[in-house]
Amino acid sequence: MPITPKQIIQISNLARIKIEQDQVNLLTEKIGEIISFIDKLKTIDTNEIEPLFNPLDAIQKLRFDKITEIDESDKFLGIAPSVRKNLFVVPKVID
Repeated sequence: MPITPKQIIQISNLARIKIEQDQVNLLTEKIGEIISFIDKLKTIDTNEIEPLFNPLDAIQKLRFDKITEIDESDKFLGIAPSVRKNLFVVPKVID
């Protein structure tokens, strides 16, 4: 299923990503190539391939879950410009 320039513009609007008009055709072509490559990958027969969970066959080293630092939250909250219910109050940055 090929992607169209109209779809690129619609997706960019939904994602709130500004795309210049002269870049729409190039982006349509590049995304089309990616989709085409994914379609090729879907045709590969993987029935005989065992799932691979870690390419390095490494074993995760675990550590004990213990506290190693002292609680200094009161110290940091004490120097904050604004605090409410033990949380930092910051200006709103997203509408």
